[in-house]
Amino acid sequence: MEKVKLGVIGCGVVALRDILPNLVQPQIAEKVEVVAVCDIVNNRAKNAKEMFGVKEAYTNHMEMLESADINAVAVLTPINTHYSIAMDAARADKHIYVQKSMTTSLKEANDLISTVKKRGLKLVASPGQMHNP
Repeated sequence: MEKVKLGVIGCGVVALRDILPNLVQPQIAEKVEVVAVCDIVNNRAKNAKEMFGVKEAYTNHMEMLESADINAVAVLTPINTHYSIAMDAARADKHIYVQKSMTTSLKEANDLISTVKKRGLKLVASPGQMHNP
């Protein structure tokens, strides 16, 4: 099984309290490597990088999608940004985990699902509902 190389987008409370502490546990770290973190607030990205021993920190998710050696992202940003960031990740051929709510409309959800299906990607929306193309 290929190890998931993950980029985390959004380094707020959800990332620092709920997601990143679990991802660095030994039994998870065997399967998932958090390679990069990203937050529009530089200090939050740098803090998450240092706290969890992550290799890279970014303040622009597009830069992370283009530069980091990742094959998946976790979108942990405010709900109104989920769709646009997830679509950027899909266009960059990254598998996607997105916190709830996945999108703010049915049209956006259908568009995202259609895009990942066409590209052969996995899309998981919290609380763990996965769309298999």
